[in-house]
Amino acid sequence: MEAGTDVRHPARPRASPLVGFLPALIAVAAVSALPAGEWPPRPWSFLGLVPLGLGLALAAERQFVRAGTPVRPFTEPVALVSDGMFRLSRNPMYLGLILVLTGAALLLSSPLALLAAPAYGWWVQ
Repeated sequence: MEAGTDVRHPARPRASPLVGFLPALIAVAAVSALPAGEWPPRPWSFLGLVPLGLGLALAAERQFVRAGTPVRPFTEPVALVSDGMFRLSRNPMYLGLILVLTGAALLLSSPLALLAAPAYGWWVQ
């Protein structure tokens, strides 16, 4: 099997958390090139700080470090982390990035940029 493929779906490449920045870059470029109106209108767009803050707060990395297992994706784990936020979400790091993408899109007041979060969620699924 090729080094960068998903074990369950060999034809599909693995989803790295860094892939989440690609939809963000595409969304920012699309907002600049294709203005699609402003939604939500200001000052409501500042509500984007809520999911943005929640996404940044989901720093599951600390739990990995405490458990002594590597944080880097696709490396061999040495411990199973199932407490804290991992009780609630299979992968809080991906969830956090989806929240960051959603918050950034709201701050940009762009309905077009809101497509980045579900696109990334679909990809990592």
